Parts: sequence; structure tokens; C-alpha cells
Amino acid sequence: KEVSAGFESEAPGVYDRTRIQIADMVRTCRAAGVPILVMPAVPNILDHPVRPGIDADSWWNTGMAFRDRGDSMPAINALREALARDAWGLRCNPQIRATIVGTARGNGGEVLDLWDPMQARHLGGEDLFADFCHPSDSGHRVIAELMAEPVARILKASRIPTAPAFH
Repeated sequence: KEVSAGFESEAPGVYDRTRIQIADMVRTCRAAGVPILVMPAVPNILDHPVRPGIDADSWWNTGMAFRDRGDSMPAINALREALARDAWGLRCNPQIRATIVGTARGNGGEVLDLWDPMQARHLGGEDLFADFCHPSDSGHRVIAELMAEPVARILKASRIPTAPAFH
């Protein structure tokens, strides 16, 4: 088992490989003068844990109970904990997301973390996921809305043309 940010993973080397790959992407883009915006995947916290075990299952049930009562923040916190305790090593869990965000920022990359806005809207009743991690059509629209400002800012600050140049 591998440990990162205090969490264990059943997928050997996943954190090290992720750190190497993200660092390489950010450094390659920066060296080439290409702007980069890193966005970690956002899992569907309402989806039941894949390999729950007793802890993940209990946290998930607690989160769903808070959600059913309309208590958003306790629900998000409990569902986030269920995801962290899910034994499925390759889900986009809090520890892999922390690895992606920390590595990207540590190598000079800009990060757009969609976790809070996506989870809050999804928990509030918007159908943003097609399954455990893939956005629905509505989810893609929300992602596009959230990306618009950072992408516009990055393009404005760069020297990359935003429209094709025809001669």
C-alpha cells in the first residue's frame, strides 16, 4: 500500500506516478510558453463507494441522511469522508486530488478546482453526473461556465492568439 497525505491506496505507485506526470505536464507547458490550467476530476459524491467497507458505507449513509434533511455542509463533509475511505484506489478521491493540486501549483501551474461548486450544485438537486465521475450534459455546461473566466484571463495574459489568423 502507498500513503499520500495520510491516506493509503491499494493502487501501488498511483501517487508517485501522478506527481511525476502532473509535474512533467506543467513544466513542459511552461518551458514552451503554453498556458496551462489544471482541473482535477470531480467525482459524484452521491454515488455509493465502489469498495466501501464498513467505514465508507457508514459515512455515505450519514451523508445521504443529512442530504435528505437538507443539511448541505454536513452532507458534503460526510460524503467527502466516504469517498476518502473508499478502498477503490483509482477513484478521484481527496488524496489524489490533493496530489494533483499540490503538484501543479508547486510547479507553477494554475489550478481550477471545481470540487466545491460542482458538489454544492449537485447536492442541491442539479443532475451534474452521468455516473460516478463523468459529467452529464448539465455538468459539462456548469464546467464550461466555471472555466470561462480563468481561461479568458489566461489567454489575455498570454501571447497566444485567441482567433485563427487567416492570410
